[in-house]
Amino acid sequence: MIWRQLCATLVLGVVLVAACSSTPVLNNDNLQSSIAQWLQANYGETATVSCPEDRPIQVGDVFNCTATTDSGVNVTLQVTQTDNTGHVTFNITDMS
Repeated sequence: MIWRQLCATLVLGVVLVAACSSTPVLNNDNLQSSIAQWLQANYGETATVSCPEDRPIQVGDVFNCTATTDSGVNVTLQVTQTDNTGHVTFNITDMS
């Protein structure tokens, strides 16, 4: 499949994980799985996704996740937390 640069946005709720601290964090496994499922559904590509661990819930927080497809395409996604309950949007910022 030929990849083309685009800006895709998905809103999803990422279940909170209350670790051993009182600060709620994003559920990294759910976030990575949601991104991988979205890439599969929209591009027909299986991907391994990596996002920063233990990201505190914070409205407006922006961070990057990366994905590598089975065909070797590297994808960078900018993730933005949209509320204080774990909802995020993400945009593809780079494909190479």
